[in-house]
Amino acid sequence: MKKVLSIVLVLVMALTFVGCKTVEKDKQDQYFDAEVLEIHEGNILVKPIGGKDIPSASEIIVSTSIHGSNKLPEMEVGMQIRIMFGGQVTETEPAKIDIVFAIYTLDEINTN
Repeated sequence: MKKVLSIVLVLVMALTFVGCKTVEKDKQDQYFDAEVLEIHEGNILVKPIGGKDIPSASEIIVSTSIHGSNKLPEMEVGMQIRIMFGGQVTETEPAKIDIVFAIYTLDEINTN
């Protein structure tokens, strides 16, 4: 009986771990395209223009502190970028995104 209980417990733990990894991967796959409106130290103000997970806000403050090993590109006002993010977008106006995994220029994406 103890052996069966141990096997069931291991299976439940394994399925829980796999489920957590799937949710985490989905969060990292969130992105939208935007135009840079303003550049500040520590964040940028952008206007969403398309993409997979387009926030409903007309303007969004995006942190430039990247989680992970991706490098922040050189940006200018008017440039179009893709923002890979995690977590929730705040419901304020302008909205805010604090967890950013990567920022790419759309020119860089289109040439690859």
